[in-house]
Amino acid sequence: NRPLKTLRSADDLLAAGLTSHACAADVASVGARYAIAVTPAVARLIDSSSELDPEDAVAVARFWEATGEPSRAMPLYRQALPWLEGSDDWSWSAPRHAALCKRAGERQEAVPLWEALWSAGHRPAGVELAKHREHHAREELHAEQQRDDAAGGEGPARPLRQPLVEEMRETSAIAGP
Repeated sequence: NRPLKTLRSADDLLAAGLTSHACAADVASVGARYAIAVTPAVARLIDSSSELDPEDAVAVARFWEATGEPSRAMPLYRQALPWLEGSDDWSWSAPRHAALCKRAGERQEAVPLWEALWSAGHRPAGVELAKHREHHAREELHAEQQRDDAAGGEGPARPLRQPLVEEMRETSAIAGP
């Protein structure tokens, strides 16, 4: 669905799949005051379905994220992250993607990112892992240890629900090591 000509209206952008129906009215109002001109090369950057260079993909993902369309940003982050692993770009784009996954309810995708970030020394990822382990995975003891580690050994930021922690400890003692 790549345009072969310069796109000059909200209808052109909508037909090319570069904006949503929800945003078309906003684009049309901008077009009423200013000239719209999206060249085929720029359209390729905006089009989240095309394969982009990893650095371009995260730049466009940030654009979609900033314009309130995280569902268009997520596939771009997903596409770029494996290629960026180990680079500075990965260390700032992986937390952004993990946050989008968390907001979208896709924790199964966020958890491995938090684990990799935590292994690389990213403390906020450790906090996210602790919250996930306590509230979603129901791993209270692991959550407590994770929170202690993320806090730098200074203890948990807030106490865990004590009855559940004690129950987990008793169950662990009964089951044995």
